[in-house]
Amino acid sequence: MPAPLTGYITAWQAKYTQISADCWQLGNALLGAATYIAAQNWNFAAMYLEAAGESAHEVAHHFKFEGDDVYAIMYDAMHWIDDNIGDGVELNMAAILDAIWNSDRAQTFEFISYIDAMRASIWNTEVYDSHMRDLYMWFSLD
Repeated sequence: MPAPLTGYITAWQAKYTQISADCWQLGNALLGAATYIAAQNWNFAAMYLEAAGESAHEVAHHFKFEGDDVYAIMYDAMHWIDDNIGDGVELNMAAILDAIWNSDRAQTFEFISYIDAMRASIWNTEVYDSHMRDLYMWFSLD
């Protein structure tokens, strides 16, 4: 995968891992507050509710629409894909042959080696399936 895209995906994964940890912390703080409310220990309940509020702010911070947040990372990744992959080039035989013609010779020889290896494996195999037989006959020069 191209380095810029790998970087975006890695940043996105790290951000989501942090969001998960913050949500877990939020849940723990709310559960702690509930425990202390049930015991009518208002000072500890207030501390846990304050911690829950801080955790909720951290989660919201990860989703803000600026800087190094989930939205910005995913927007950058999608924009990179659109700029570098979404160019509307149709993959067809003409495009493949053009790519072969314009590649360096080492790449062309490597590609031909793969084709030769596939061809050798075909000639050493009996064809039982009629669909494959029809394909072979289509490529036949007879």
